[in-house]
Amino acid sequence: MEYLIARRLVMAAQEKSPERFSQAVALAVEFGDGLDWDYIEGNARYERVLPLYQQLCDRVKALTT
Repeated sequence: MEYLIARRLVMAAQEKSPERFSQAVALAVEFGDGLDWDYIEGNARYERVLPLYQQLCDRVKALTT
């Protein structure tokens, strides 16, 4: 699941697609507690989409608290 979320972030950046970002958010909310967030962060850093990862974290936190 982590890979899918990371890929959605990359696609969101490449395509400038809010829909792809929303998909990443939906997956992260659904599977949040069981995710390896370090993997997602590392992948986002490698793919140079760390700002989107940070937005993802903020959005997931807002939706789950």
